[in-house]
Amino acid sequence: MKHLLLSVLFCCLATAFGVPIEVVRWCVTSAPEKQKCDALAEKTKCDTWSNKTNNNVACQTNQTVDGCFQRIMRQEADAMSVDGGQVYTAGKCGLIPAMVEQYNQSLCSSSPNAQANYFAVAVVKKGSGVTWANLRGKRSCHTGVGKTAGWNIPMGLVHNRTGSCNFTAFFPSGCAPGSEPSSTFCQQCAGRGSGVENGSKCSASSAEKYYGYDGAFRCLVEDAGDVAFIKHTIVTENSDGNGPPWAAALNSSDYELICPGDVGSAEISDFASCNLAAVPSHAVVTRPDARDRVVTTLLDQQSKFGTDGSDPSFRLYQSDGGKNLLFKDSTKCLQEVPSQTTADAFLGPGYVNAVKSLRQCPETASDLERTCST
Repeated sequence: MKHLLLSVLFCCLATAFGVPIEVVRWCVTSAPEKQKCDALAEKTKCDTWSNKTNNNVACQTNQTVDGCFQRIMRQEADAMSVDGGQVYTAGKCGLIPAMVEQYNQSLCSSSPNAQANYFAVAVVKKGSGVTWANLRGKRSCHTGVGKTAGWNIPMGLVHNRTGSCNFTAFFPSGCAPGSEPSSTFCQQCAGRGSGVENGSKCSASSAEKYYGYDGAFRCLVEDAGDVAFIKHTIVTENSDGNGPPWAAALNSSDYELICPGDVGSAEISDFASCNLAAVPSHAVVTRPDARDRVVTTLLDQQSKFGTDGSDPSFRLYQSDGGKNLLFKDSTKCLQEVPSQTTADAFLGPGYVNAVKSLRQCPETASDLERTCST
């Protein structure tokens, strides 16, 4: 308590004497994220007693990622980490990528975002008989509408294959959080799993238990779907003794990848040769005017609380109250995206062209993206 009072006193004195105290307002979309963000904020609050810089974090909350984007645009918040599909939307609204999550420790000392990517894969239960060739008519599990591995890449491939925007004719039932409640893509969603209608079903947030990478895999595990579109690491992160209680008894050998075309299937470990696409890593987005402040603050916090940080009392890339809070738990470091890099330049022409092709189907863009694009 004494240390906290002294810290607050220093803040007042620092402000009075013009000592710059940078504050980055991080936007979160769930209670567990808010709890982790508040813990980080407390750690960064005017912590100058160990000769540390005054790069502080504060926390803002909204129910959805698009809502956070709007807060950032209105200068009510400054930053958040999102997936590539959401980076695309952010770019349409004038936001830019400032830092990128790197999942390979050996690349943390390399040039910024040179190889910061992961693989989008399609996972099925081994022995189910589901292949890419007979995927039509199956139930699908998606991380969320507009998200990279769970929606943009697989649905882009479906669109290229069929030439049709009527995705419900291809997948007659599924769970794609963020869909309209009346959509068949909400039929397999479970909300909080309580059986009580409370508005959580099909929500594009952690209120829907099948939301996100882990949620889409759980959708497959619990037989709510026949195929899950996820990141290549998710099965191993939630099986063989890893992951939350619902995954405790899972074996990775009971699942397999299906490959586009006539390639067939492959073991979970063969993601480099059997995948839907290599896609850009999650990135921290912000306003251009806040970019330098966000980068400076995050680099400072990473030096303290990153994988090799100097302060072991808190870890940026570990989530004790959930999974993938603030950043992906598989993050090894954050790398600076070169200044003036646009969202399209960060994502690359291959990914941007895939999304543009998908956007020929108007319902694939969020309301915010459509507003920003007009």
